[in-house]
Amino acid sequence: MIRAVTYNSFDGMRVRAILSLPQAESVRLPALLVADHRKGIRVWGNEQPLEANQWGNRAVLIVEVIDRGTRALEQNLRSFTDDDALHHMRRQAMIVGTTIESMQVYELLRSIDLLRSLPEVDGSRITVTGRFQDGVNGLYASLLDGRVHEVILGSPPASHTQGPHYLGILRYTDIPKFIKLMRARIKMYGDTALNLSSERRCESLAACLSKQ
Repeated sequence: MIRAVTYNSFDGMRVRAILSLPQAESVRLPALLVADHRKGIRVWGNEQPLEANQWGNRAVLIVEVIDRGTRALEQNLRSFTDDDALHHMRRQAMIVGTTIESMQVYELLRSIDLLRSLPEVDGSRITVTGRFQDGVNGLYASLLDGRVHEVILGSPPASHTQGPHYLGILRYTDIPKFIKLMRARIKMYGDTALNLSSERRCESLAACLSKQ
C-alpha cells in the first residue's frame, strides 16, 4: 500500500512524504526513512522512481524536506540569479539565525517521530538513509533522536565546507569525525572521499539493506 501523507514540522508548515506499507502484515515492521534528494522531482533523468523500489518487508517513508520542492521544475536547478527561490530561502533562514539544512534536520526528526508513532512499525528498528547532503542531514537527525538503529549514507560529502551547512558546526566537528563517532551504526555506498572511512561498505543501497 502506497499513499501520500503530510504532517506538521514548523508552525504553519507541513512535510510532504510518501508512505509505503506491505500488505496484510500482522507483526510490527522494521522501518526505513528515506531523505529524498530529488527536491520534488519524482523522476530525475533515467533514475528509478524511489517509490518503485522493492524495499522488502519494511515500512518506508520517503520524505521531501523543505526546499524549493516541485518549484525546481520552473527553472534550471543550477540557476543562482537574484530572484532564485532557494537563494531567498537561504537568506531568510540566516536572518532568523538558522540554515535551510538545519531546518531539514528538524523535519527529518519529525519524520522519525511519525514512523515511531505508526502501529505497524517497530520503533527500535528504524533505519535512516539519504544520498549526498541529505544523507548527512539524516545522520545528524539520527544522532539527535538517539534511538535510530542504523544510518546508510550514499556518496556523502567529505566536509561541511561542501555542505550541508549548519551555523558554527566547524567550530566543533566535521563530517569525518562524526562518521567515526557513529561508525558502528553507519553503512556507506557510492563514491566517498578518502577521508571518510567505514568498515561497513556496500555496493548499493539495496546491498546495504540486504545485510540487515
